[in-house]
Amino acid sequence: MPVRVSEDDEISNAVVYRFDGTWNWGELEDAARRVQEWGRSLGGERYDVIFNFKGVSLPKGPSISSSRRMLDAGPSNRGLVVFAEMSAFISTMVSMGLRLYPHLQKHIAVTKTVQEARELILKSREEKRPEA
Repeated sequence: MPVRVSEDDEISNAVVYRFDGTWNWGELEDAARRVQEWGRSLGGERYDVIFNFKGVSLPKGPSISSSRRMLDAGPSNRGLVVFAEMSAFISTMVSMGLRLYPHLQKHIAVTKTVQEARELILKSREEKRPEA
């Protein structure tokens, strides 16, 4: 399967997208729907998403509009969406998308590595934790 999604090995309620070989936007949107259903099954408990773009090229097609549709469709308990290990081209596309859709900026982060993504998610969870 060109787009694989699995629960993260290191932090709970987080998923990691990984890409094998050639993939298309329809496959990514299918994977996103599965993650959204999983997120809805958590009973309102927060979950976070990491996109590991290591060694990935974007397929032809509507990258910014497809990404926006997937991000807008996420359930309210989705926390951060972190893009990691991106090429310069993918980084530019993410920056353009965030300029076009500024309402998404509060939910999206960019890191150099997947480990940095995990650290950012954990920090965000700590900051959002209600005080006792």
